[in-house]
Amino acid sequence: MKRFFYRLFALIFLTTAISACKLDAPVYPVGGTGTGTGTGTGTGTGTGTGTGTGTGTGTGTGTGTGTGTGTGTGTGTGTPVENTGDGLPIGAENTIQIQYTAGGPIKTFKNNLGVTSAFGAGGISAIESTTSTFLMGFLGTTPGTYDIADIQVDNYFLDFRQSGKVKLTSFSFNAATFKGSAKGTFSVDLTDDKGVIYQHVIGSFNIKQ
Repeated sequence: MKRFFYRLFALIFLTTAISACKLDAPVYPVGGTGTGTGTGTGTGTGTGTGTGTGTGTGTGTGTGTGTGTGTGTGTGTGTPVENTGDGLPIGAENTIQIQYTAGGPIKTFKNNLGVTSAFGAGGISAIESTTSTFLMGFLGTTPGTYDIADIQVDNYFLDFRQSGKVKLTSFSFNAATFKGSAKGTFSVDLTDDKGVIYQHVIGSFNIKQ
């Protein structure tokens, strides 16, 4: 347990340095589509009759033409969608929730939850079991939206090319007792240990020690 909190403190200690190297948050385009169709038909008929007797002649001609053209154009534009840190609805006290895919199952951490802060950065943690842990560090300790400096959840982690946001509703930390409280939501892109990328991973936390 103590080793885990040392790890969390080290994560917070490195937060400000990591933030200087983070890439800009990705934007997610809204798709655009365009279709065009064109049809044309043309018909023509002609009849001619002629009669003649003696030295008379008769001729008949008929022509018919038809043309048709059709054109179609379509354009689509996408506008960037900003990551505001909004995630899952905040759950019961002393829980951390995370959902890796839209509409997928929600995992809840509710054992050995912790809050810490140092150098203007904050962090939350949970030890659900020896094989299931949650660590997240972010660049702020007052209500607002901040970059996620690092996050590690079980076998998922924040790749250096990825980014995320946390939206703090409230945060407090007592350095004397090493206890605090934190409430908010988050939205982040993660990668698992097989290299699979998960976009728009969302969650929430409500911790009170």
